Amino acid sequence: MSESKTYIFFVYAPDYTDADAFDRRMSVRSHHLELMAVLRKKGILRMGGSLVAPETLESDQRKLIGSGMLFETESADALRKILEEDVYWRFNVWDKEKIVILPYLSADPLPSMVPE
Repeated sequence: MSESKTYIFFVYAPDYTDADAFDRRMSVRSHHLELMAVLRKKGILRMGGSLVAPETLESDQRKLIGSGMLFETESADALRKILEEDVYWRFNVWDKEKIVILPYLSADPLPSMVPE
């Protein structure tokens, strides 16, 4: 059986901006990080992290306002299904109308996934 061709996709996932958005993010963050760790071990999540409100960058209390991630999947549709299963999607942390999924071509090789 041959392996399916995969592609790298960049995801811009800003959070909702209502007054309760940050609290929703923090209430499910540990579960989100656990899910991302599983995807990373499988080689699906290649890189990811939080977007920070610029005015809080040098603060001890940085405000997280979204996520930026690189995934390796067979298609954007397959990736969207993964995102829709995440707690940030299900608990209305990410603004579903503003999520952007784009094919990504890296200028440099992405770091290799290290098996545990």
